[in-house]
Amino acid sequence: MHRRRRVEEGAMQVHRRRPRGLRAAVIEVLEDVKEPLSPKEIWEEVSRRKLHTSQGKTPEATVSAMLYRRSHEFQRVGRGRFILIAASSGAA
Repeated sequence: MHRRRRVEEGAMQVHRRRPRGLRAAVIEVLEDVKEPLSPKEIWEEVSRRKLHTSQGKTPEATVSAMLYRRSHEFQRVGRGRFILIAASSGAA
């Protein structure tokens, strides 16, 4: 089990959020937003929240490929828009 790094700030201990895997980050975004998003919109939200980082040139293409490959977890509900299938939200 991974432990979070703690940073002392005065009398309080602050937990730093560790970057997570892309799949977990996408699941978190889709759970929170609760509306269909395109791979580009998903990546923009993942990046904005600093849930995952990428050094690639087209991270939204990586998100798109993952969404299409994992059709048992993500459902396409319109042209290039995806939602999370409820059963996958518990498995991270």
